[in-house]
Amino acid sequence: MAQDTTLPLVPNDVEAIINEVRKPILTTIENRPAALIPDGYKLEMLEKLMPNPARKVGTVTLSDLNSFIDYVKRDGSLASCRIYAAVDVIEGKVSFTAVLNDHEEEKAHWRDYRTVYTPAKSVEWLTWMKSDGKPMTQADFAKFLEDNVKDIASVAGMPSGAQMLAMALDFEAKQEVIIKSSTRLQSGTVAFSYVDKEDDATVKRMEVFQRFTLGLAPFFNGAAYQLAARLKYKHNSGKLSFWYELVRPDLVLQDATSDLIKTIKEQTGFPVYYGNP
Repeated sequence: MAQDTTLPLVPNDVEAIINEVRKPILTTIENRPAALIPDGYKLEMLEKLMPNPARKVGTVTLSDLNSFIDYVKRDGSLASCRIYAAVDVIEGKVSFTAVLNDHEEEKAHWRDYRTVYTPAKSVEWLTWMKSDGKPMTQADFAKFLEDNVKDIASVAGMPSGAQMLAMALDFEAKQEVIIKSSTRLQSGTVAFSYVDKEDDATVKRMEVFQRFTLGLAPFFNGAAYQLAARLKYKHNSGKLSFWYELVRPDLVLQDATSDLIKTIKEQTGFPVYYGNP
């Protein structure tokens, strides 16, 4: 029988072996440093220790159309850049996401390098949308028209901004009158018969337009579009209240979005798809 010449391990040797086994194993994966950590050998990528990332990743949020177009043109390519338009004109929501490393026809990519552009609504658009369909007193409606008369477009057959302003001033001058009756006229106006509190024996008349047209840009710094509005009224106990109803603002937003998509296509050269990436 051969004699066993293996020397028994002393405690210091055992501890040294255990410490050696517990050391991470350094390696590279696709030219990126990585470490295998014992106790289950978890893989940990050490790309953060490199001078530069191995590839571009992340999401850039932009608030200007020209900035979005410039960024996409600079970092996108015809082979792998796709632009997605998420459009909900009923809710008034529009946003664009450019996936700069999207899948190619014959090659997959990570799709994790993106830029997002959400066009801001114009102050004028938000103002008219906010008060759409909300009744106001005669004085409040007159003030609203005065503050926003610049948004009224001059369209054939519709009142001009100057005419709407004159009507608003007439409202302010006749806040304390008592309405007796109203009559719709063929001219597109409504005639109100009223009396003054101080002279309730003399019936007078004022006319109010039934429809008018706005010229609004849905998006900040964008083009303006015509938007029709109906002027509504109600007289209760001799007092008048007014409001307006915008006619299909969703179609105006749809037209503005279509023009925005056309501009993005023409200036970037990349395809635009309706939906989310």
